[in-house]
Amino acid sequence: MINSKLNIFKKIMTYIITFFTSLFFVVSVTFFLLDAIPGDLYDLDYIKNENVINNIRNKYHLNDSLPDRYLNTIKNFVAFDFGYSVTNDGRAVNDIIKEKFPISASIGVFSIFSSLILGIALGLLKSKILSNKRWFIFIVEILLISIPTFVLSVLLQYILCVVIKLFPVYWDNSMIGYFLPIVVLSIYPTIFISRMLESNIKKLKESNYVIAAISRGISNRKIMFIYILKNSLTPILSYIAPLIANFVVGSFVVESIFNIPGLGRYFISSIINRDYPVVMGLTVFFSSILIITTTLFNILISIIDYKGNVLDKKNEN
Repeated sequence: MINSKLNIFKKIMTYIITFFTSLFFVVSVTFFLLDAIPGDLYDLDYIKNENVINNIRNKYHLNDSLPDRYLNTIKNFVAFDFGYSVTNDGRAVNDIIKEKFPISASIGVFSIFSSLILGIALGLLKSKILSNKRWFIFIVEILLISIPTFVLSVLLQYILCVVIKLFPVYWDNSMIGYFLPIVVLSIYPTIFISRMLESNIKKLKESNYVIAAISRGISNRKIMFIYILKNSLTPILSYIAPLIANFVVGSFVVESIFNIPGLGRYFISSIINRDYPVVMGLTVFFSSILIITTTLFNILISIIDYKGNVLDKKNEN
């Protein structure tokens, strides 16, 4: 028991160290990639006043050496200070994140919950359907995951917004305006979760301890919920972190197509406008969310495995 607790503690400490190391790596790589871009770090060609140019260079430490700018970036990152936007009237990057992130987060949270609920429901449904009756669901799944996100977004936008006129073409800050973006972001994860759950259920039905439970006369409902479904859902927890990454990347395209004023669309526009403080800040912010989520779920899975091992030992005794 003591060794098990020590192992779980070591795992948690390893995840925490990995978390800080990963963030440091992301900040460093982003800084050197931005610095390696040809040309000046900021597009100052349109400014004719030398005093203005010098003020900008002093404000953003453009005249400092590369090591000094790198150390200054690390120091600002530790203080969670990403500086000020160049193209948006000098707004603080932190203020942009506070304003735009709730919109992106609301779409992401609803997409995660809808993907989990629909994926689990579809996985349970497919596990009960005979293989000779699953061909239609299989064809639909292949078609949906084969269509790129931007094509699917435009297609649904045209059919449901322009032709049928069920939803607004662009996001209008209403609840119904969230529907299509959430649907587009949820399609691939829903199919993936359903396939994962169906595969896990199939494997567990053929496992020795389920066969032993059936031989002991345990009811089918208890076997399904306690022996099969409970153990089938645990691997899905490990997919939630990549699921969030999928929503972050997918939201860049979806927010642009549906004209949603979230961080994804802002991130793309900042790259086009060479607004590097915003690019740096949003890259680190998105990476922090993904790394934090991955770390938390790794810790959660380790705790669940530890609890499961303790229960198994009690049952053996």
